[in-house]
Amino acid sequence: MKKREPKKPSRLGLEIEAAVERDPRFERHQPNRLYQCTFRTVEGREVFAFERVTLDAIRFWLPPTEAVKKAVTAEGIVVPEISIPYPDRNDPERYGRLSNLLGVPELKDEPLLPVPIMSADQAIRILAALP
Repeated sequence: MKKREPKKPSRLGLEIEAAVERDPRFERHQPNRLYQCTFRTVEGREVFAFERVTLDAIRFWLPPTEAVKKAVTAEGIVVPEISIPYPDRNDPERYGRLSNLLGVPELKDEPLLPVPIMSADQAIRILAALP
């Protein structure tokens, strides 16, 4: 059986990563993983993550604050259901989110909004809602 090659970061994922990295309000929180980038706000130290490989929308994992929900709605995105962690990693039916989040202590046990982002500009506008 031929071994499946890992996915590579998508053009959209790389564009969003570059835009977040250029913005002085954000700094890298952890080294990249293949499927995920983790940053934090400089001022409030709020940690967030986003996927890197999706082609048409990059999923951001954000705190479910009213400010974030308002920013998401302002972009015409329906506020997604809050994703809550499931403590039993052996039940993939119930975990329901990117397993790389388990490597981010600040996020792994937190309820998060899985927000689909369509462009780098949209990402920066939504991220402006973080402290």
